Amino acid sequence: MELLLLDMDGVLLHPNGYHEALRDNVRMWADALGFEGADLSRDAIHFFESAGVSAEWVSGSMCVGLMMVERWKHEPALQIPSSLHPLRSPVLRRSPDFGNFAREVLDASDHRRPVETGIRLLESRCATREQAVQLRQLVESATSFQHSPFHRIQQELVLGSELMRDVYGVEPVLDSRGYLLTRDRPAVSENCRAQLLAWRGHAGQEAVVMTNRPTRAPDGKRGSPEAELGLQLLGLEALPVAGMGAVNWLAEKAGLTAEARLKPHAAHALAAIRLSTGEGMAASLAAVAALLDEGEVDAGWRALDGASITVLEDSANGCLSALDAGERLRKAGVEVAINLVGVAESGAKRRVLDSLGASLYASSEAALQAARVCDGS
Repeated sequence: MELLLLDMDGVLLHPNGYHEALRDNVRMWADALGFEGADLSRDAIHFFESAGVSAEWVSGSMCVGLMMVERWKHEPALQIPSSLHPLRSPVLRRSPDFGNFAREVLDASDHRRPVETGIRLLESRCATREQAVQLRQLVESATSFQHSPFHRIQQELVLGSELMRDVYGVEPVLDSRGYLLTRDRPAVSENCRAQLLAWRGHAGQEAVVMTNRPTRAPDGKRGSPEAELGLQLLGLEALPVAGMGAVNWLAEKAGLTAEARLKPHAAHALAAIRLSTGEGMAASLAAVAALLDEGEVDAGWRALDGASITVLEDSANGCLSALDAGERLRKAGVEVAINLVGVAESGAKRRVLDSLGASLYASSEAALQAARVCDGS
């Protein structure tokens, strides 16, 4: 069997929507905190992503934390605000250098616990224990819509105000048309996408999207449909997708915190690999849970023996997940070959991908041509 695991943002899509929403969100918080000229550059975003901090909620919350460190130099007892309302006594100052901080996170990261690395770097800048506690709570809660004000604004920007109301049942505070559908752009041509769909139509060939984007939960009742919006924009709704909703289900079943089994954990790649068998989401996730938690290797896993799995990624997380998944399958007696393909123009990303042994391409289309999925016509 030949299997393609395709990341979405940076591989199938140019994630302009996420990145522009992140930059605008940080700028709004800078205004509220009394900083002028705030700019989270694209290079800074690439440094965060290269370090493994790929969730904009988290990298953006780290930027808010960095601004709070500067405010505390003048008002050490100040609490981190819970909304975008301006502080009563703003101190207009130039914003911190987000790029330098993101580079520090990259330099210190082992790609296994990058968020903890960022938190510790923020804590090292604090003058009091109370400040450090606030910063840790700020970043650790960043993945929660209910507990993170930065997260709520980010979701309204990327989904749009109306869809955010439908998904979360809360009233919007902005007037956003939704950055994902209005600002994202395909990273592969329409012809290449058509050839990808034709390629997966042949026996023994399948392509699955493996993304940390939020998705609906397996029951269809929870979760934000952000990967689904991406597939809609691409015209690739036929592809199976292993996203946050599915992988969070695996974490919950094991009694773990949400996001605990997203890539770089092996569970994420295992979910994508199992979806390639065509069993459907519920059966695939049950098989992954049984393998991880009970060591059970059923006929579905054994049918993958000898499979060649090519992973197209723009950052380390998906590569690490696939490598770990391959090792777990081999230990279970299922031999698979994992081929890493890095898609990146950023020098920082290319260095990280190269260190993992990935072959490197400047574009997804070039990578898919090399894999003989599309011909560039």
